[in-house]
Amino acid sequence: MAINLHSGEPLSLLAMLLLTFWPVLNSVLITEEEAALLTESPKDVFCFSRTFEDLNCFWNEPAVAMQMDRAYRFFYRYKGERHKECMLTSERQNDGSWRHICTFPSDHNSVKLFIELYIEVLDSFSNHTILSQNLSVETVGLISPPENVTAEWPRMAGQLHVIWDPPPLSYVEFLVYEVLFGVEDSKQPPSKIEVRNSHTCRLSDLLPGQQYHIQVRTKPDGLSLDGLWGPWSPPVLAETPHLPGEIGLHCFTPDLRQLHCQWDWEPRKPGVSLSILYWAEDNSRSTRTQVWHKCEEEEERIEPHHPSFHICIFQPSNKSYISVLVIVTQEQHQKEVNYFKEPFDPHQVAFHPMAQFLFESDLHGLLKLDAPIPNAPPARWQRKAKEAVISTGPSPDTTLSPMKPVNRSHSTSKTPSKTPGKAGSKTQNTPNKTGGDRYIPNRSAMQMDVANFLLTKEDSSDETPTKKEHQKAWAMNLNGFDVEEAKILRLSGKPQNAPEGYQNNLKVLYSQKNTPGSTRKTGRYIASMSDRILDAPDIRNDYYLNLIDWSSLNFLAVALDKTVYLWNYDSREIIQLMQMDHPDDYISSVSWIKEGNYLAIGTSNAEVQLWDVQQKKRLRNMISHSSRVSSLSWNNYILSSGSRTGHIHHHDVRVAEHHVATLAGHTQEVCGLKWAPDGRYIASGGNDNLVNIWPNTQGDNGRYCPVQTFTQHQGAVKAVAWSPWQSNVLATGGGTSDRHIRIWNVCSGTCLNTVDAQSQVCAILWSTNYKELVSGHGFAQNQLVLWKYPTMSKVTELKGHTARVLSLTMSPDGSTVASAAADETLRLWRCFELDPSRKKDKESNTKSSIIHQGIR
Repeated sequence: MAINLHSGEPLSLLAMLLLTFWPVLNSVLITEEEAALLTESPKDVFCFSRTFEDLNCFWNEPAVAMQMDRAYRFFYRYKGERHKECMLTSERQNDGSWRHICTFPSDHNSVKLFIELYIEVLDSFSNHTILSQNLSVETVGLISPPENVTAEWPRMAGQLHVIWDPPPLSYVEFLVYEVLFGVEDSKQPPSKIEVRNSHTCRLSDLLPGQQYHIQVRTKPDGLSLDGLWGPWSPPVLAETPHLPGEIGLHCFTPDLRQLHCQWDWEPRKPGVSLSILYWAEDNSRSTRTQVWHKCEEEEERIEPHHPSFHICIFQPSNKSYISVLVIVTQEQHQKEVNYFKEPFDPHQVAFHPMAQFLFESDLHGLLKLDAPIPNAPPARWQRKAKEAVISTGPSPDTTLSPMKPVNRSHSTSKTPSKTPGKAGSKTQNTPNKTGGDRYIPNRSAMQMDVANFLLTKEDSSDETPTKKEHQKAWAMNLNGFDVEEAKILRLSGKPQNAPEGYQNNLKVLYSQKNTPGSTRKTGRYIASMSDRILDAPDIRNDYYLNLIDWSSLNFLAVALDKTVYLWNYDSREIIQLMQMDHPDDYISSVSWIKEGNYLAIGTSNAEVQLWDVQQKKRLRNMISHSSRVSSLSWNNYILSSGSRTGHIHHHDVRVAEHHVATLAGHTQEVCGLKWAPDGRYIASGGNDNLVNIWPNTQGDNGRYCPVQTFTQHQGAVKAVAWSPWQSNVLATGGGTSDRHIRIWNVCSGTCLNTVDAQSQVCAILWSTNYKELVSGHGFAQNQLVLWKYPTMSKVTELKGHTARVLSLTMSPDGSTVASAAADETLRLWRCFELDPSRKKDKESNTKSSIIHQGIR
């Protein structure tokens, strides 16, 4: 029988009694988590579908409003159809309120997609409409969580592999998933990753030796079907492997055939077993199938004065990278603890046996870190020097050494050493007469033939400007100078100082111009040529890397491929600080701490190393990234690092758990990173063309969020520099697609000035001596440009590099700028040297480093 909603016919007594006392027959139909997700939106009736083949609608009623003499009826109809009634079920909540629920029949006539649905709730006694709503079933998805969620370690450093089964519904291809993961009992908020078109997820950039709490949820993709994020799946736990240094795990080979792996080992306890596995990966990397082999030959050694250690000896193939895994199993607790050593080349761990035992003896008295290899292969510049000596014999001109001054001509043309037309000339030395009052002509510097030609030649009035330019070019190529500008007389020597008490009697009485003494100097002298050129063989031509930095102690750090060199500006001494072990690894960034005694080094294998340059010893190796570290910046004891994944990590170098924060605001590599001088903000530039300004403190939600994001650049932003005298002013420069320098006020978010540099902007530095800044550029001029601030008018250009400038850094006194370029040279420019009249004594800050108080 059809029901007329507004007919006013009274219900039968039996129907009213059933509706009135229906809440007694209650059952749990909607979970509290589902209700909490839905009730966040302001609606009268909440409807959702778990599979898009079902539909549930409900509304909540306070306890005071729910009376025993009240009952409700729920009607629905699709567009163009007649009304149908849905039987209501009521559930009493813990707070005394009531939840009225309608569960639609599971058939195609009751649940339809892509058709508008009208729902209406009536009071059973008055037959008046109290709630109504229009909706579409395909837009109210609240999907059940995925099933069978598992997480396992894929035996790769810093990674976990998460697998799940999709919810049991017919529209799996229209779902997206979100994975929530975080360290259990950690103060840091968990991270989230969205996954599409897959039922697996590889978590990377994880901390070693931590137990992670992992959950998965799903929702429609928002295209064909839509809805809210559903409930989270039950949590699963998975543990990342511990670092090999925790048990002193290291490997060496005495003969390049047998590989010895050694680690600390306490005497075996009951119920504790140990096994060691190794995986040999072929150099061709044609397959990634992991076939792990157990090391059968195990040997335990106990020294009287040292902790016992364990040795495993095996023989891998000659062309392989080796990964080593130590598994400690506690049978009582059914727990496994893994210690994983990442892939390495056996040729890079070739030690003499006796040297290895001496190293082991020292290892227990120092930090448990891998020491640099003493018998490492020679560097590229050393090999070139050796080959040059063998082929041509020893010669000072053929020796190539990194950071050594090189003899390079400043011009492509060769200036003749003799006067044109002269077969030879004698040098006439004019006696230097003390107290002389005039210049004496230097005959050896005169160009007599050129002078005779200029005096006797006939003037030709029919020469065109083009012809004159051609003649000038021919003269430059043939003679090395422009004949028209040649000096007939050349004076040598400097004017003598006037004797004490001398007065000039030729005073100017009247003049229309100011006298030289009253004319104010409007500019300063800036040398157009570099002050010094250093050779930098094998420097990587990579725009995104930061390969040079100048310390407050006047040491210039330069990364040349896999080696870091230090150049002492005062003594000109060259020091090789460290070298990477693996042939495929290289240095990707360097940065000095403010005090200048510690150097941070970022590598291509995602490590951040901290070195004491005075002791030439690595203090610690901080692993938290999953890809290369291309930028570094210090703020007291906090070291910030940016990686190719787009993440920025804060490291507190004083504590063992160094990774204290993660900034996620870039989708591509972070190539520019700089803390403000006052430490309030850190600016980051990325390959995604974004500039983010981050605060030094967390927000109200416990996360780091950028206070400003600048999107005006059209290319990668590597050049990032803070003004030294205005803490809220930032300069940024864009790459090849942008070519602009922009000045920002980070407090207001406004762009103060913009200038088109007309070439790729690779680096920017502010002068501390003048209100100027210098920028380094790429194609086509490969020059440095000085700009006046705030007008951004060009002061001068410094040319000399033959390939693009990669990085800039400034000396501690602010007078000299060092530029590293792809032409494998470093050039020093004295472009900000103070005038003697303006020079002031600067007190050097000799405070000891704050991190010296406790680096572990």
